[in-house]
Amino acid sequence: GRVVGGSDAPQGYAPYQVSIMNTFGEHVCGGSIISENWILTAAHCTEWPKQYLKIVTGSNDYTKPGAEYSVDVVKKHCEHDKPAYHNDIALLHVATPIVFNERTQPIKMATKDYLKPGDKVTLTGWGSIKAWGRYVTQLQKVDLAYLDHATCESKVKNATWLGAGHICTLTKQGEGSCHGDSGGPLVDENQTLVGIVNWGEPCAVGYPDVFASVQYYQPWITEMMTAKGTALLTGTQDLQQNVTKYYYVDKIVEHCNYEPRKYRNDIALLHLNESIVFDNATQLVEFDHEPLVAGDWLLLTGWGTLSLGGEVPAKLQRLEVEYVPFEQCREAHGNSTNVDIGHVCTYNDKGRGACHGDSGGPLVHNGKLVALVNWGMPCARGKPDASASIAYYHDFIRTHLSL
Repeated sequence: GRVVGGSDAPQGYAPYQVSIMNTFGEHVCGGSIISENWILTAAHCTEWPKQYLKIVTGSNDYTKPGAEYSVDVVKKHCEHDKPAYHNDIALLHVATPIVFNERTQPIKMATKDYLKPGDKVTLTGWGSIKAWGRYVTQLQKVDLAYLDHATCESKVKNATWLGAGHICTLTKQGEGSCHGDSGGPLVDENQTLVGIVNWGEPCAVGYPDVFASVQYYQPWITEMMTAKGTALLTGTQDLQQNVTKYYYVDKIVEHCNYEPRKYRNDIALLHLNESIVFDNATQLVEFDHEPLVAGDWLLLTGWGTLSLGGEVPAKLQRLEVEYVPFEQCREAHGNSTNVDIGHVCTYNDKGRGACHGDSGGPLVHNGKLVALVNWGMPCARGKPDASASIAYYHDFIRTHLSL
């Protein structure tokens, strides 16, 4: 099988194209080299554990690789398939930098929405020639025509599967993508990556093919690729002495729908450059997924300032705070939509609450983590503080803990 209606690509035609293979030697998906460390592909191509994936570069025949690279990090969009068939994009980080040569090159990515209906775009891949057919080993190429969003919406079988982050192509029946092309590149006439193969009616049967728009997801791509330089301190309650250990952060995974102005999805994971050594002063905390009820008391700890614009204490502070139900919390903030269902609200008294520097810190109930400090009226002005609920963001945390 192959790209439906295509032809063999000339040798060296798409030096940015990679085959994502499993360690059993089977082609899984396509992908694009966007830097010496990163491959851009579709999220649904990352179902295999990373230790079973390898990247083949520098060849039109994936059974005869120019080079092979193992994958050490998978970053899948945290809203993949929410709703169905949306946000189908992922990044793969290779364990060693890709060596560039005539047959292996990165591709520049689209940063603007400039395609017009009918513009020629080119698809490459090793996908099937027919539904559920075998993959070919020789890279195929086919020219397609860009289809505007409104027309695409009227032609796909299920318009709810189509989102703002999609672009479409359609030429004629018998030309298009098929199984095995997923994750592969869609390129314009200037050799700019504009799309990533997502889905279509199998295969090339007269319906549009749908791609993740590289331009639309550019902020997410940039955010996922760049995150270094933060330090983490463990094993002390006094910042001026008894420092047990510094750890440095080598990767940051921020929620892809983080909205700083609206205080939504304010949660992130930090990956350390080495494993934490546990002892009496440094331990894991369990997550608490049980629902809170009015009257529950939680423990807030942190090194936040002791007043607005005040000093940062050297010693860790603690405060018991009471859980405030959602509707009561929103009402206390004038029915502000900045309080949403992803928040846990707490209150003690005016002059007692979280302040600058407490952000990101833990709220614990019966020794288990229930929330992370997000925001409040600075500082402790008599209104509840809002924190990110661990139970609400459980899927995000679970998905990205494997990084």
